Amino acid sequence: MQLVGIGFASSNWDTLVKQLQKQVSHQLNGKLFVDSVSVAEPEISSKELEYASAELKKLKADWVLFSPGAFENPQVCLKLLEELKIVSEKNVSYVLVLDDLSHDLSALLKLQPVLELVNNMQFRLSAPEMLLTHHIRSFPRIRLDNDFQTMDYTNHSGILVRQSAREVPLNTLIPLNSIQKFETENGELAPEIWLQNFLQKRDKTALPERVVGILREAKGCYLFPGIPFNSIQRLNFDNIKVEHLIRLDECTLKNPPFKRFIEDMNGEHKRWQ
Repeated sequence: MQLVGIGFASSNWDTLVKQLQKQVSHQLNGKLFVDSVSVAEPEISSKELEYASAELKKLKADWVLFSPGAFENPQVCLKLLEELKIVSEKNVSYVLVLDDLSHDLSALLKLQPVLELVNNMQFRLSAPEMLLTHHIRSFPRIRLDNDFQTMDYTNHSGILVRQSAREVPLNTLIPLNSIQKFETENGELAPEIWLQNFLQKRDKTALPERVVGILREAKGCYLFPGIPFNSIQRLNFDNIKVEHLIRLDECTLKNPPFKRFIEDMNGEHKRWQ
């Protein structure tokens, strides 16, 4: 099974491949892609897409593990992954490897991918502050019925919209800091004031600081506590699917995303037999 890395220091890549090899019985061949076009500019630029795609094709990867920092910008990153998917002789799959969770994901989230969680929930995300490094042990299901008439918020397209709870599109995740105001029967309220007043009236209590947004589900809008990183199954862009997201510093079977990646590799190897 051929693994190709993009954007890693050689020591980090060697360590990562060794960690992966420990967990699988079949042979892994790891190759670190080095962009030799421009030593002075280590990031892959738009001018180098054709060259990089051709060179990566020669490596015949089954899995490409990449770091966002390897690219000039996220658009170049996705373009290269798209090109490789087209020219590759194999059904290449992609794994996003993160060193700094917030920094490494922020640029990619500007492209508003659809996050698919392990519980099959899916929604578009552009705000890195919605991601959590910790597990959510419990959070009450708090539905918003007639608790506001409309809210003014900036949508994923950067447009300020005014909508009632029913008008919010299905599977829309609205960060609290994207909401400008709520219109209630008592007049206009700032988000933090509205949230405090709302929670004080509820039997199910939740601390205001634990609420980071509002999620529109089939039955209505609900307060949302954030997205634990370990619950992310994959990232879906327009033409590219990133099958796994793992953290460089948590490559053990105790880490759920890493374990899912190992299981996927083992499953793929069995299908080859």
